[in-house]
Amino acid sequence: NVRVLIDGKPTNIDAGQLLQQIPSASIKQVELITNPSAKYNPEGNSGIINIILNKNTQTGFNGSITSGLTVGVTPKTNQSLNLNYKVGKVNFYTNYGFNHGKNRNFGFVDSERLTYENYQDFRFSNVNTSHLIKVGADYYINDNNTLSFFTNLNLFDGKGESKTFSDYLSRPDTTQDNWNNSGNTTKTYDLNFKHNFKKKGETIDFQVNHSITDNEDLSHFLNNGSYSLNDINGSSTYSQFNIDYVNPLSEKAKLEIGYESRIQAGQNKFYDIQPTDNTTNSFDYNRNIHAVYTNYSKTFGKFSAQVGARAELYNLFAHPVKNSTDPAENSNIVITDEIFTVYPSTYLSYKMDDKNTFNVNYTRRVDRPSNGQINPIREWRTVNMESRGNPALEPQFTNSFELNYTRNMKIGSITSAVFYRLINAEITRVIYTDPNDTNFNIMSFDNFKDNNQIGAEVNANLKLTKWWSTNTSADVYFKTVRGTVSNLDTGVMENGEVDVTTFNARMNNTFTASKNLKFNLFGMYRGRDLGLQFERKAMYKMDLGANYSILKGKGTLSARLNDVFNTMHFGFEGSIPYKSVGEFHWESRTFYLGLNYNFGGGKNKELQRKQRDKQETQGGGGMF
Repeated sequence: NVRVLIDGKPTNIDAGQLLQQIPSASIKQVELITNPSAKYNPEGNSGIINIILNKNTQTGFNGSITSGLTVGVTPKTNQSLNLNYKVGKVNFYTNYGFNHGKNRNFGFVDSERLTYENYQDFRFSNVNTSHLIKVGADYYINDNNTLSFFTNLNLFDGKGESKTFSDYLSRPDTTQDNWNNSGNTTKTYDLNFKHNFKKKGETIDFQVNHSITDNEDLSHFLNNGSYSLNDINGSSTYSQFNIDYVNPLSEKAKLEIGYESRIQAGQNKFYDIQPTDNTTNSFDYNRNIHAVYTNYSKTFGKFSAQVGARAELYNLFAHPVKNSTDPAENSNIVITDEIFTVYPSTYLSYKMDDKNTFNVNYTRRVDRPSNGQINPIREWRTVNMESRGNPALEPQFTNSFELNYTRNMKIGSITSAVFYRLINAEITRVIYTDPNDTNFNIMSFDNFKDNNQIGAEVNANLKLTKWWSTNTSADVYFKTVRGTVSNLDTGVMENGEVDVTTFNARMNNTFTASKNLKFNLFGMYRGRDLGLQFERKAMYKMDLGANYSILKGKGTLSARLNDVFNTMHFGFEGSIPYKSVGEFHWESRTFYLGLNYNFGGGKNKELQRKQRDKQETQGGGGMF
């Protein structure tokens, strides 16, 4: 439940898919905000990740080009071009990124149920092609006024094949083949005006952002010789308007106030053609959020503090309709919701001296159910399971507390932190038995009871020698999960509670062999996680890389071997609603070779963009 932004702006594209579309060379930097202030959208209990794309603003004509090849089980390519022309008061820029490649994945699920045992083998193959285009301009009217505009175009096309083989001990085996064609197009338009007042630091920003997304997903299924078809068509619009005002009341005090509106509307149609039943489903929705916020910050002596609050009015209207050739299957319901909530935030910092700083903060955050999470019409179906939303799903609220200590040294800094999170009505993935068929399962979402997390984290950013620098982090946290789940062995819903301690660690090392040559060693460990239904196994890997500067520093040749020992995969084991164990593997071990070349030169003068996000969570219980 992390909010992912692109250039500080919202997007109608699913975050996981968008990240796959962006070439790494197109990314300028990544900003992390663990406990955002009241200025930011409170969505996401784990904070915000803002991915900033390259926007070259050097004087004259200049840019860069990158070409890369990734080889795993199959080859993949990514290309990008960044161009910029700045003359007088106008700065023009454009980015283009292209990704194309084939991916192969496989996995299995071995389950033991009351009436039979079942082993399912999964094989997936996908060919994806994407284009990312960005064009924009900054007009520096004068020293106090700047007008900016950009537009994004995202094009994605995917073709996939999958095969699922189910081996039963007491029933006939089944085979399901699937052929899938999917694609989406997203257009984004953004207009921004910034005015600097005579008083130093006093500014006002106006922003309008509008995006349009169209997508289609066509799937053909062949189940033991029986043919079926699923066709999903969707379209959505997202509009956002912001006013942000900053006034430095004095050298030690500052006031921020602002207003934001986010309006989203869309329609999805789902055509399900089965051998014995044809169904047409539709899902229309409108989601509107209007918010005002204020922050006041002040420095007094060695202390600095900021207090703020954000008030939001949230409205939801959703209308799922199911029309089937079987009248008993038909449904027509309306989902509405209206919530007014205040999200406070408080920060207090104490700088003991140049080497020691303490910080304590508190924020309240929310994870609202996405449209897919509340849509009761099924999203997909296999021989033994289907996925659908839960229209009774409620928002998840999180109260987050953090205490941080930073120690600055000659060789770098070390930051340690402890945190506590109280999660109300946590949203999570659940699997339960179909009441009409004990051999069939439904995957959906539900609210668990109030849960809590407490943990500690240490992060070190050090230059140990002239040739070795490292960024190392480790965290450990304890959580209690409570909820109600379905138990297939007893046939009833049961209250459950589990306690789990999870440990995670990362280490990124850079070794400077010469002025032009650097090596990189990265390792990570993600500890096991335990829920009411499943235990996620630990995951770990190691990467090796090298960068070599060529052409008098204008070019960089990069090579990287990801997951050297091929250990990265997703494994799980569960006992509710039935005993099961499984693993899923992807092309984790890959070799990348890339070349980047920069041309042109001059001084930079870039307009800083505001950081915003949108109002829906992308899913529950997923990996990040």
